[in-house]
Amino acid sequence: MSGSTTGGQLVLGGGALLEANAADLRRQLVAAAAERGGSSSLDAVLIPTAAAFEGVDDVTASATAELEALGCRVDVLDGAHHSDFESVAMERIARASVVWIADGSALHLRSVLIDTGLSGAISRSIAAGGVVIADGAGAEVLCDPMIDPRGGAFTVGLGVVRNCSVIGDLESFPAQRRQRSIEMVGPDRWLIGIPATSAWAFQSETGWSQLGSAPIAVLAGPGRTGPTTWDDSPEVHGPLKELVSLE
Repeated sequence: MSGSTTGGQLVLGGGALLEANAADLRRQLVAAAAERGGSSSLDAVLIPTAAAFEGVDDVTASATAELEALGCRVDVLDGAHHSDFESVAMERIARASVVWIADGSALHLRSVLIDTGLSGAISRSIAAGGVVIADGAGAEVLCDPMIDPRGGAFTVGLGVVRNCSVIGDLESFPAQRRQRSIEMVGPDRWLIGIPATSAWAFQSETGWSQLGSAPIAVLAGPGRTGPTTWDDSPEVHGPLKELVSLE
């Protein structure tokens, strides 16, 4: 990564950011990283690990094609085991202008990435002006606690975003599981819903913002009495800014 930059972005996507109707959002995110880095040619690292048992070849091909179309040189980090994410892999991530963590199985992704240096690596990329896009399962795993997709309860995540969980592809998440998650999240934690082709984006200077046409949902949180949309809840923007750990 070259150029003089301000901090980049952490982007939590709803799980369908590779779809055609998210093309404008992809273009916006990569263009912003290029502007911050002072170069139209960007190095991207693609992590398709979550799709290891769910059509990883198709996911890799699709994501690579979309990123290359936006001017990125794509380095596929296709590790499926914990040992594949040691120091060399972390350095590749840290140096990238664009990091894309693809959708798939959140539990498999968590099992591979937990207790690695991923948090530090993506923090370094963001500090240098890069954009880290964690879509669907990728977004869920970066939070602690994270949603257990098997039933809507909670389990340990990676903790880049603390005391906050996200539900990706909110439109398709079963209503019964959603209600269970709302009831179980606890009084001191936040629960955010992200529609499939929308994203929740963080920058150190400005905090969180909503990207995409479908509204982000604030499903639960300290002092909340019921779900609201992001735009209708400006009072939560400040407290949520404090939950991100980019070290």
